[in-house]
Amino acid sequence: MLPWWLRSRKRFDKHVRKGFDSLFFLVGWTLWKERNARTFNGTAASPEAFLARKILEEANDWCLAGFKHLMSMLALL
Repeated sequence: MLPWWLRSRKRFDKHVRKGFDSLFFLVGWTLWKERNARTFNGTAASPEAFLARKILEEANDWCLAGFKHLMSMLALL
């Protein structure tokens, strides 16, 4: 995963790379939280709901918390 991330981030202009990095870690964090919910709470989101809704909700929370670079990356999506 590390080689992919390092290659992929070079495709973006420098002013967008921090946003890409934040988005990369945000997706990993959201996957980890879903894994914990499935393991410890016995709950599971459908793939469609998980990929679209949960990741975007988490991204919105991060933006509200001050991750300015993430906002610039989300604008590209």
